[in-house]
Amino acid sequence: SITIDNQKNLWIVHPRGITRFDGVTFKKFQASGELSKLKMVRRAYVFKDTVFIASAPGVLGKIYKDSVYYWSKDYEKDKLITRIHQLQNGQLCLFLNDARIILKTPKGDVLAGSVPENSRVVSTYNYGGDVRLVFYSETQKSISTVKLDPITKKFIPVQTILEQQVLLYDQATKTYWLRGQEGLVTW
Repeated sequence: SITIDNQKNLWIVHPRGITRFDGVTFKKFQASGELSKLKMVRRAYVFKDTVFIASAPGVLGKIYKDSVYYWSKDYEKDKLITRIHQLQNGQLCLFLNDARIILKTPKGDVLAGSVPENSRVVSTYNYGGDVRLVFYSETQKSISTVKLDPITKKFIPVQTILEQQVLLYDQATKTYWLRGQEGLVTW
């Protein structure tokens, strides 16, 4: 993945690390020791003035002011991150392997809810100013879509007529970008 921070630096993810390009020079960040042999880094997220790195098997890295604070850290002891979604306002939504959903806000981490019992998150996407979560219920064999209200931390059911996985909603053109049978589809 590639992302741009608030200072217009380009952050480029590669399997064993991440590189910052400031328009003139490249600076490579890479784990040391045994961690450097693993192909771990999956994606980078810019949150305020910090770059968070999502790595396999569900751990976080943190770079702040060109210093690596940690490279491979569990969210909590024995709690791994199964998915991360970035909201329009830059906040991060962390999905943990114990079904909790954590919202990383400027004031700290907040429990935003839990994935319903016997369900799993199929997809997440931004729609306007909120985030939509698509759950698959193992017991009901059905899909439901909810929006997460970041203020009340509640799930609000919403109707959707889309059957494909939503990758992105482009608010400017009011277009859904979907994963279809033949690849990328718009609706």
